[in-house]
Amino acid sequence: MATKNVLVVGGAGGVGSAVVNLLVNRGCKVVTTVLSPQEAASIEERYGGSVQCHIVDLSDAEAARTKIKAIVSSMEYLNAVAVCAALAPCGPMELTALSTYLRAYEINCVSGVAIYQAAMPALRQTGGRIVLLGSMGGRMAFTFMSAYIATKFALEGLCDVMRREAAPQGVKVSLVQPGGIRTNMVHQQLLDVRRDMAALDAKDRNLYGYLYEGYLRLAERGLGEGASTAEQVAEVVLEALEAEAPESRYVAGADAKHLLGSIGAMSDADIDRLFNEMFSG
Repeated sequence: MATKNVLVVGGAGGVGSAVVNLLVNRGCKVVTTVLSPQEAASIEERYGGSVQCHIVDLSDAEAARTKIKAIVSSMEYLNAVAVCAALAPCGPMELTALSTYLRAYEINCVSGVAIYQAAMPALRQTGGRIVLLGSMGGRMAFTFMSAYIATKFALEGLCDVMRREAAPQGVKVSLVQPGGIRTNMVHQQLLDVRRDMAALDAKDRNLYGYLYEGYLRLAERGLGEGASTAEQVAEVVLEALEAEAPESRYVAGADAKHLLGSIGAMSDADIDRLFNEMFSG
């Protein structure tokens, strides 16, 4: 395997945790970042100290860049970085706080730039690579998820620029675009949506109640039918980390492949109609 020393950003849960596990099983030396001491303790217990763990809060990208630089400097060398952390807020655009957009951009986009800036000097030395976790939501604008969708669309453009600027220096950049994933984060989303729906006043419930209900219905159905496991998405991340000539984009999951394949032949009006029908039931 070409990637020996790997930094996994967001290795405590979901896809990030599955990526850490796959890399450890491949014999890689893995360094990861998490958000809390509790998450760090869990990784320490699972791997017995063989995975080095650092606490990094991506909601402050400037501070995160400083910490990532220090982490990379402490490593003998760096072959690859996998960026798996993200925030996925839900809600109607009119009712979503502007602070939610700002925080989502900081974690999902600006921190990606910070990680890129911090890691590039070391990756140049090894001809390494960066793999970032995007979403099919970066190419298809899902109703009720405007803050998340905006950041994933932005990440698409950022990764294109990263890839083009890094390639002449021997560093490869790939973006993985999963569909639905069965993780604890999604289950927490469902709890949050139910809580927010219960707090709606009569006016907002009349305007947007159907969106909350539609999201819950679609998300619960997706968890049971089309969603991938974290391990399945992690396998695609690993493919991007291992490939001699990695692709610029990898679509992960049957639902993502189906939906992204379908919209290519649809007009905006057709796509609008599709989402209206999905959320209206």
